[in-house]
Amino acid sequence: MATKNKSIQWTVRADSATAVGHILAAAKSLKFKASSPGDGQVLVESPFSMRSNTFPGKYSGSITSDGTMAVIVWTITGQGSNLQRNLEKMAEQLPAGVLEDVGPVAESNANYRAKHGIPDDAVLAVGVGGYCAFDGQFLTIQHTGVLGRMTVGKGVKRVPLGSVSAVQIKPAGPVVSGFIQFTVPGGNEQRSEFGKQTWDAAGDENSVVFYRDQEPAFLTFRDALEAAITSRQNPAPATAPAATSVLDQLSQLAGLRDSGVLTAAEFDAKKAELLGRL
Repeated sequence: MATKNKSIQWTVRADSATAVGHILAAAKSLKFKASSPGDGQVLVESPFSMRSNTFPGKYSGSITSDGTMAVIVWTITGQGSNLQRNLEKMAEQLPAGVLEDVGPVAESNANYRAKHGIPDDAVLAVGVGGYCAFDGQFLTIQHTGVLGRMTVGKGVKRVPLGSVSAVQIKPAGPVVSGFIQFTVPGGNEQRSEFGKQTWDAAGDENSVVFYRDQEPAFLTFRDALEAAITSRQNPAPATAPAATSVLDQLSQLAGLRDSGVLTAAEFDAKKAELLGRL
């Protein structure tokens, strides 16, 4: 059964007609079937090819433009976790300097929190096929949608703050996604070959992949989590009452006794109480 996932958009430096031309040329260079049935529409169909490492899928692009910049929203139809890779390959074939940005179709922060039960005061970063959240006590990682569930699986992972020992981020590029990765006990983090880090992270339950325009949220998330880890590992020392403060109070009490405000018994009782704090 085919699935649909309307989640990817490109921003390119071109008007609508020029953007269509660039996409058709990029698809043709990869031997994809491509056509433009109408103004601001483009259809692309990719075959399976082991040689070119492409996967079968259908892509419907809807284009809007203000005359100088165009936004293409892609609806992906097909099965498998690699359909997005075909779009990345097409993006790589666009003329240099044309592609301005690649990212998901944004969902409002409030709606996303409500859908996944994320508290309003938790730090949240939403990536490709998943998110990470931190409420001050637990790190939560969940992989969502077809992409997330086919690469990692269903379920929500909650990790106590004390079990998170490190956080690393690989920045995203114009067409290559970045990722955040958490080191936890029992994790199976591995060293990836150059050029395969993001690919491997997509299948790691302790990682979340993100696009370039999502990166600021992940940098903020990393800073908040690292600050909490540091604070936990280096708690502020408790401040003991200063002895001089007790002596000052005794001096004041002695003055009250000498002036007749306090009796000798009341002075002795208060003196014993203050000295007991030292």
